[in-house]
Amino acid sequence: MHSRMATDRISSLPCNHPLISQLLFTLDQFAHSYLVHGELRLPFAFRGFGRLATLDLVNVSMVVEDFKSFIFKCPILEYVTVQSFGPKAIGDLEIDAPNVKFFS
Repeated sequence: MHSRMATDRISSLPCNHPLISQLLFTLDQFAHSYLVHGELRLPFAFRGFGRLATLDLVNVSMVVEDFKSFIFKCPILEYVTVQSFGPKAIGDLEIDAPNVKFFS
C-alpha cells in the first residue's frame, strides 16, 4: 500500500484499533491526525511527528504528561482540538508548543 494512503487510513482509525498500537508511532509522514474513541499511550522511545500540523482527539483517554510530551514533540503542530479527554479532566494545562495557533 502506498505510504500516503496507509497514513491517511491509519490516522483516521479509532485509537483502540489493533493497527494503531503497532503502526501509529512508526509513521511520521502525516500532516493531519483524527483519532477517535480509545486510549493513546506513548511508547518510551516516541520521537514525535515532524510533519503533523493538525491534531483532533475525540473521546481519547491519555495521561496528561503523555499529552504534553506528544504536543512538544510535534514541532510544526498548529491546530489542536480535544473533545472529551477521558476520565480525568485536563484542568489548567500548560504546554510548550510555540507554534500552536489554535487549541480548544
